[in-house]
Amino acid sequence: MNKHAYLILAHNQFDILKKLVVALDSKHNDIYIHVDKKAKDFDEHEFSMLTKFSKVVFIKRKSLNWGNYNLVETELRLMKSALNQKYSYYHLLSGQDLPIKNSDYIYHVFEKEKKDFMSWGEDLTAWDRRFKAYRFFMGTKNKRIKKFAKFLVKVQLKLGVNRVKKSKITYLKGDQWFSITDSLCKYIISKEKFIKKWFKHTECPDETVMQSIAYISPFKENMTNNSLRYIDWSAGGSHPKTLSNEDKIKLEKSDKLFARKFDEKESKELVEWILNKIK
Repeated sequence: MNKHAYLILAHNQFDILKKLVVALDSKHNDIYIHVDKKAKDFDEHEFSMLTKFSKVVFIKRKSLNWGNYNLVETELRLMKSALNQKYSYYHLLSGQDLPIKNSDYIYHVFEKEKKDFMSWGEDLTAWDRRFKAYRFFMGTKNKRIKKFAKFLVKVQLKLGVNRVKKSKITYLKGDQWFSITDSLCKYIISKEKFIKKWFKHTECPDETVMQSIAYISPFKENMTNNSLRYIDWSAGGSHPKTLSNEDKIKLEKSDKLFARKFDEKESKELVEWILNKIK
């Protein structure tokens, strides 16, 4: 029987994470989790006791920063950990996600489609601030260092620095989250050195690397521009809306398989409804 690996990045909202693990517990699934090292009072053993069918694996914890390449490194570590066993699919989720369909339904959708699912929008190859210049000190909270990093970008652009011409990559931007086949997962891991070379000094590489590498891979034609995640960006800004009970009808009508993001307090009633619905 083919099995699926769920790769989860978590840093807080551990009550939601518990519900996610329980919702994914199935003979079809195993679960791999990374918890940000900065998170305190996290009981790994407690999570290992939540499942009846799924194996739960925790990878070594590291401190992660928004917009930093260490997010990509951790995604790759999760993928490599799961590749020690053969799975037909690898799904990247955050610790604030939930499935909105039951496990059997989700499993059979992917086993039938055999496509690589991720989202991407416009071609950002020419966007200088993200790709042409090298971005240093990503993730720092020091205002002086941030200011200096912006100065370095301006200097590079004036000097004509252009990584895009050298990389020969079509840079695509989309959701960080994906569901990919074993073949594409292995291909991406085989390109780890290439990924580090061309994405390490990039702003928010986690939103571009998987799409961009898949696009230049032999599996380009197998890509489907749909992550199958329900994400509401109507609130504006760089973060999606926190879903609440007012989103129930939209989720019920949605053909997506997963949704984000949920909050322990704001989403409490909605989360209970979802869990009852997918039992």
